[in-house]
Parts: sequence; structure tokens; C-alpha cells
Amino acid sequence: MGGAGGDVGAAVGQLMAHHQPTEHDGGIAVRIEEEPVDIAMVSAWIRAIAATVEEHRDQLTQLDSAIGDADHGANMSRGFTAVVVALEDFQPSTVGDVLVKTGSTLMSTVGGASGPLYGAAFRAAGKALTEATASPQQLVEALHAATAAVTQLGAATLGDKTMLDALAPAVTALEEAVFHGADLASAWRTPPRRRRRRALHHPAAGPQGPRVVPGSAQHRPPGPRGDVHRVDLHRAGRGGGRPVNQLRFTGRAASPGTAVGLLHRTDRPLPTALPWNGIGNPATQITEAFQGVAADLLSTSERLRADDRFEDADILEVISYLAMDTDLRALAVQHAKSGLPLALAVQRAVDHHAAALAAIPDPTLAERAADVRQVGKRVIARLHGHDHDLGADGPMVLMANEIGAADLLEPATTVAAAVSVTGGFNSHAAIVARSLGIPLLVGVHPAVLDHADGAPVTVDGEHGKIIINPSSAEQAATGEAMRAARQRREALAAERHLPAQTRDGHTITLRANIATTIDARAATTTNADGVGLLRTELPFLDATEWPSEAQHRSVLRPVLRALAGHPVTVRTLDYADDKLPPFLSGGRTGRLGRGLPLMLAEPDAFARQFRAVLATAGDCDVRIMIPMVATPGELDACRHILNRVAHDLGVAPPPLGAMIELPEAVAAADDIASRADFLSIGSNDLTGQILGLDRRDPALTPQLAAHPAVLRAIADTIAAAHRQHERVSVCGDAAAHPLVVPLLAGLGCDVLSTAPAHLDQVRATIRRLDHTTCANIAHHALTLTTAEQVWDVVREHCSPRLP
Repeated sequence: MGGAGGDVGAAVGQLMAHHQPTEHDGGIAVRIEEEPVDIAMVSAWIRAIAATVEEHRDQLTQLDSAIGDADHGANMSRGFTAVVVALEDFQPSTVGDVLVKTGSTLMSTVGGASGPLYGAAFRAAGKALTEATASPQQLVEALHAATAAVTQLGAATLGDKTMLDALAPAVTALEEAVFHGADLASAWRTPPRRRRRRALHHPAAGPQGPRVVPGSAQHRPPGPRGDVHRVDLHRAGRGGGRPVNQLRFTGRAASPGTAVGLLHRTDRPLPTALPWNGIGNPATQITEAFQGVAADLLSTSERLRADDRFEDADILEVISYLAMDTDLRALAVQHAKSGLPLALAVQRAVDHHAAALAAIPDPTLAERAADVRQVGKRVIARLHGHDHDLGADGPMVLMANEIGAADLLEPATTVAAAVSVTGGFNSHAAIVARSLGIPLLVGVHPAVLDHADGAPVTVDGEHGKIIINPSSAEQAATGEAMRAARQRREALAAERHLPAQTRDGHTITLRANIATTIDARAATTTNADGVGLLRTELPFLDATEWPSEAQHRSVLRPVLRALAGHPVTVRTLDYADDKLPPFLSGGRTGRLGRGLPLMLAEPDAFARQFRAVLATAGDCDVRIMIPMVATPGELDACRHILNRVAHDLGVAPPPLGAMIELPEAVAAADDIASRADFLSIGSNDLTGQILGLDRRDPALTPQLAAHPAVLRAIADTIAAAHRQHERVSVCGDAAAHPLVVPLLAGLGCDVLSTAPAHLDQVRATIRRLDHTTCANIAHHALTLTTAEQVWDVVREHCSPRLP
């Protein structure tokens, strides 16, 4: 397919020819401003690609017929023809919309592996471009996202002779050309050089000039490794100047924070093929390796449980069960007996099981495939005679194609940060990283793995930046940023004993959004006034049937025990399209939208959860909250079930509230409030619903809750609750955003509920606000037309200086 690819590059280069750069002395930043790529240009690129594919259709068929894909050319031609048709009437708002539409069309029209691979690449690139224009550097980052998508979906690495071997070097060459000042038309025609390292630094900076250094670090969530950044990397032999082999990468933060440490790759390829040559029984060797991995994971799980780290212990225990899976072992043994080397036999079996999980439409469930691959990695290492005692001297920055939870929980290992080519926010590794306060970046270019262990690394989770072999100045700057962040956290924590009260005496209740016992302990540590949102669906995203009462109890009991004496608002199961368990996703077509109708259609399932909540409440002041309520009748139906359960148990029913997350719920807020005991505004979903953004859309950010249309919905909901003399809370991410908190206070919100890690900052912000000013600004904001206008007003009048 090389000829076709070359022609596509030439076509795109010609399209770019009219975007010639002007002379400048400000480096690539000026050139980026002068070379935006717009929607029309990207659409033209897609049409050019379609024409090139059609022109080379027969060649594509001939190239792939040798491996049995004799209709590949026709498939690709049909797919891109469908793309051109789909784009004719399409009205994109961003450059990325064009690419996402292209990817979705290819997925639905091209058969075999090509449709999903090309489609995933286009969609990943599109999701990285969220504006009407894109700079050359933004295009490069989008292409890295496309490469990562191909890597993850195709389980491919460089050298496997897949499309990745053509795509990755081309993207790297494009990046280097852009980074070193080439105009985009010339950069696009730059020939790829295999295994070329990424660009070192901006040419305008000079060999000893200014560097990009991390800004103030984001708050680290509470965790036992909050101070692992105290390390001197000068012992690694780096001088004060810029190292000649310095490399920079970018990624997405699955866990925030800033750190510095020594590189250690956890999945470095092992040299020995380990063929089975008849010496020893392959079934015995493979089984013993799986058993050893399971035993190690269980041992670590027990150690964590003894330290009261129940969530981490549970995660490792679940992964250990995968190592005990008899079907997985049997498939590995079967492959070995067919003549495959032992390690390859295990890898084939692991790939098969992981692929089955990865194919599940729900992204959270699909990420469980990572746990299977982690087991396989450890079994193969054990077959080679290696263990996972990393044995490094000092804090480490772990790197892998896919970082696993067990990597972060290794005994006697100090992990400063982690970097992963694949993975996501909902992976077990991300959950553990956030609980431990370990920065974790995902979606990083695979070239980050191509470096020797022991190199110093800085990780900036706030800006998604990684530097391998930073200069002494950069290391010092990173360390200083971390020290400043730690001092700021300590200064904010020093106010935990003070009330969340404005300067003119208005009090706002602060509560925590939690899901686990770790979160519960963090909430009490930060002096939250209880829990405003206890999520209950997360433990059951892998469930094959509605949870039993016993399962609900086992999840709720340790969390509620840790919150004895506090008010706790338990949200019932909140299933949706981005968190749909197998028993609801099987055979489903189209979008689910919201899960409440499914719950009401299964009143026994609802009753089991209500019984579990009432049975485990203990000394907590429990109230129950129903998500995604659309009508008063839905809340009435929930109350009927709750009252029946409470009557059967001989207890009084707890307060029942409704989450207002839908425009129709806002319209019916008075009627819903008249039937509820309290209201809670889910700002994430409400903002997305009003502004027409999917809850998974990167453009849906917390500060968009300041949009006047959203503020009007919030104001109407608060007014409806207050007319019924009820309290109203906001429990979305907006409850912690500095541009939104003054507005919520001014509109009369009674309770703000957010992640425990944000509570100190929210408390400090409230204590420095004037409520009268907030009220005036909030009501003025209702008359504006854009979020940007509101942000400007808040910045001018309600942005207090924090410690």
C-alpha cells in the first residue's frame, strides 16, 4: 500500500500549497498561528484520500490477496465512497467532527479488520481536534492519537509488519519537520525515517536557552505516596546543560500530579523464546507459572488488606482470579502442545481472552482486558525465570505499553509516576494511581518505550508532558513546582477545621463524591460534612445479571462503616451508555440514554438495593438519591418500592431525593420537588444535555456549567427546591471549579459535593468570597449569552487569591 500512501501524501501536500509561511523570528508558535487547518481543508483531504484509494483499488487487492483478503481494494473503495457521500450533507462544527464522521462511516461499511482499524484511527484523531481549526502541532498530536488507537485495537507493535510500521514513522517524521520549522506543506512531504527519535527542543531556544517546564502541579489526591518525589537525580550522571538525547512526549492524565524519577520499563521484551522441546510437561510448566502469579497477587492483596487498603486489595484479588482461570490455562496448554513455544502459547491464549473482553461495547468493561494482559505478562516473565521485584534504587517512573494495577502496587517499590501507551481513565491502574496519588499519563506515543532503564524522567500530569533526560535546570524546576504544590496543599489543609463560610457570614455545606472505602477515608480526612454522592454501580460494571442483595451489602458495608456518624447520600445504580454491564448491553441496539426506566422495569432489582442500603446503614444518616429522574411519576414509583421495603424491614423509610440532570426534569422541577425530600443537580449531565454534548465528549468541561443557559436551569431548580423548603446540592465536577463555585453560591446552592481531593480548595475559595457580590454576579450572568462572557465577569469580581 506504499504507493497509494505516497500519492495521498502528495495530494494533501498540494492542498496545503496555498498556506505558505511568512518570515518570522518567533519560532513555530508564530507559524502555527499563520497555518490553521480548517474544516474545508480537512474535508478536501478526505476526498483526496478517497480518490487515491479508488485509483489504487486493484493494487490494494493484489497486495493483500496473498494473505487471503482478496476484496480489500473493493472494500476500501466502497468505504471511502460512502465517506464522501456521508460528508456531502454533514454540517461539522469542528475539524475533528469530519474525522470522527469518516471513522464511523468506515467502521460501518468496511468489513474485516480494516474497517475497525482505519475507523478507530480516524475517530481517535478526530476526538483530539475539538475546534474549528487546527494548528500543525495539533494535527501531529491527533495523528499520535490515531497511532495509539491502531496500536491498542490491533495489538500491534513496531516491527510486526502491520500498518503501524508505515503510520508511526510517517507521523514521527511529520512531527520533527513541523517542530523544526518546516511549513505544513513541506512537512507533510517529509519522508519517514525508521526508528527516528522525537524532536528534542524548540530551535528558537538555542542549546542553552529557555525550556518548557511544568507549571504548578495539580493537587495530588490523598494517598500514602504523596511525597515520593523527594529524589535527587543528579546521581544519574547528568550535567547542568541540556542532554543531547533529551526527548519529550505528551499524554492524557488518568491521574494528576507532577513527579520526577528513574525510568523503568515493566514490559521490556524478554530475549529467550522458551521452546518446548519435550523436556518437562508443558501443561505442568504453564500451570505452575499461572499458579505462581496467582499466589504472588493474592499475597500482595493480603498485605494491602492488612494495611486497611481494601480497594487496592480487592483489585489485586480480582486479577489473581484471572490467573486461576482454568479456560485461560487450558488454551495456553493446548497451544503449547501444538508446538508453539511456551511463552508464545501463553501470549496467544491471553490475546484470545483479552480480545473477547475488548470487543465489549462498554469502554469500562473493555478495559478489563488490560487485567488479562497483565496476568499474561507476569506468567511469561515467570516462565523466563524473572520475578517482578524491580529492585531499583530510588523512586521510579514506570513505563509500559499497558501499565497494570499490580505494577503500581509492587511490594518494596517506590513509584513516582507511570506512563502508558494504552489505557484509560477507568482502568484498574488509573483507579489505583489516583488512590495513591501517583501521576499516570496514558495515550503516549509508543516511542516513549524505546529507552534504557535508569534514565531520569519528569512527568507533568497537569499539562500531560514527559521529559526523558531532563536538564538539571528542568529537574530543579520540576522539583520546585512539586514543592510549591505540596506547600499549597498543606496551606489549604490547614483550614480544614474552619467552616465553609463566606466573608459576610453565608454558610455552604461541603460534602464528598465517593465510590470506595479509600474515598470515604479521604472524605473524613478532609473534614467533609458527609457524602453528597455515593456511587453504587461501579463494582457491578462486569456483572452478568442484576446484583443480589448480598452483593450490594458486601460493597456498601465497608464504605458505610468508614462513614459512621456522617450523613451519606447513596445514589442508586446509575447505568448509562458509557457504563453498561453485560446483562444490559447484550443484544442491545441504539443508545440507552438513561438507566432509570430499566430499573423501574425490574422492581425486584430496585428492592434488593434498597434493602441492602437499609440493612447496612448502621450509624450513618443515610438518604437515597435517584439518578436521571425525568418525571414526578418516576420518583413516585421509586418511593413506592422504598416504602414497601422499609415496611417489610420494620424501619422508617429514609429521605428520598431526585437528581436533576435533564431539561425535562428542570421543566418539572416544582412537581418533582413537591414529591422529593431534597434535590441534587448533576451538573455534568445537565450541562451536556442543555448544550448538546455527549457526556464522553472532551469538550464537556466543568466550567461550561457557567454557560447562561445552564445557569438558568440551575437557578430554576434551586428556586423550585426552596419553594418546598428543601435543600439543593450540586454534585458534579462544576462544584469544584473556581469559575463556577461563586456562581453556585450566588444562586443559593445549599450544598456543594465534589471529589475529596478538591474539598480543601473549595473551602478556601468560599471563605474568601463575599456572598452578596456572588449573588449580584450570578444574576447578572443569567442575562449574558456565552460562557466566555460569564467567565470574564467571574474572573474580574470573584477570583480570590488562595494560599
